[in-house]
Amino acid sequence: MNEMLAGRSKTTIVDVRSNYDFEKKHIPSAVNAPYNAIEKAGLPTDGTLVLYCGNEKCPLSHLAAKTLETAGYRDVKVLGGGIAAWAAKGFAV
Repeated sequence: MNEMLAGRSKTTIVDVRSNYDFEKKHIPSAVNAPYNAIEKAGLPTDGTLVLYCGNEKCPLSHLAAKTLETAGYRDVKVLGGGIAAWAAKGFAV
């Protein structure tokens, strides 16, 4: 996962939380595509999509992944633990 996020492959990091939560704190280079509008977000269909939400109890990234896979996206992953786990590991937000 770190290799993908380091830019060695074509990866788009997607924050599926609300615009409000995204503006407060997000992973650098992430795009905001709130769960309730994920299908209309115009996300790239080539490469990998890495979705995240708030924490390990937040279901939105998993629900968004299923929605995108149903819509034909092939390489969709979920960042375990969301932004909370990311920040707890000392990564930039």
